[in-house]
Amino acid sequence: MPIPSRKQGEDEQTFISRCISEISGEYDREQAAAICYNQINLEEYAFRKSLMQFSQPSFTGNSYAGGFGKKRKNLSNKK
Repeated sequence: MPIPSRKQGEDEQTFISRCISEISGEYDREQAAAICYNQINLEEYAFRKSLMQFSQPSFTGNSYAGGFGKKRKNLSNKK
């Protein structure tokens, strides 16, 4: 049986109770609780990681240095 995921709008305690009851046939109560709490941690990590993609400045271009709005000096010796 797959590990349950949190439903939209479901608070943590409700999810933990539902998750433990859904997987208690495969695991003892202590193991089920650990698995369910870990599932919340994984989901929160994935959510935060997705937010980081949007909040980090992009440094893929070469027109700005350090993200402070200063143009990068041309250091090449080409004239």
